[in-house]
Order: sequence, then C-alpha cells, then structure tokens
Amino acid sequence: MARKVEMQSISTPAVLKIVETDVGPPGTGQVRLVQDAIGINYVDVMVRTGLFPMRLPATPGFEAASVIDAAGPGVTGFERGDRAAQKLVRLPMTSPMRSRQRSWRRA
Repeated sequence: MARKVEMQSISTPAVLKIVETDVGPPGTGQVRLVQDAIGINYVDVMVRTGLFPMRLPATPGFEAASVIDAAGPGVTGFERGDRAAQKLVRLPMTSPMRSRQRSWRRA
C-alpha cells in the first residue's frame, strides 16, 4: 500500500489527510513510479481553498521527481531504477506511487 495526501473538502490545511491507497501494477504502456520529491506550490493552495476547482476528493501536488518501480507490457526504453520527473496538468500527484502512461521522453 502507498500513502497519499487527500482532501475531501475545501478549507484550511486541516482538510489535508494522509490516506492509504492501492496503486496496483502498471498497465500496457505504463510505468509505476515511486515519487521521491513532490512539489507543493501556490496552485496547490488554490486547489485547497477552492480558487482552482477540482473534483473532490482531490490530491494536491502537480510536479514530482520519481524512480521507475515497474514497467508494464509494451514499455520500451525505460526500466526499473530509471529516474523520472513529471509535471502533471490534469491531476495532482501527492501519492508516493503512481502509474502513468508513457507520454514523456528520455532526456
């Protein structure tokens, strides 16, 4: 089980709770990431206060530095132990593990 920060309502920092979540194995074309560092910035405060609307429950955190933990079928060019950095546009990412579609490129 992984842990993540989640909020069930809009309010003060008191609404931020650490919850357990099952990430599961990566699917076709996905990798599973263990997130080492997660950026919490002003936009995350905007999410928590309702100025940047998100469907609840919401998980703040829009950028992260990670290590690939597992690769699903069809993933080539990436393997367990590779470093990865993400900037997520649609969903925040304050979960220490996350499955992501391979939509980035090797630097």
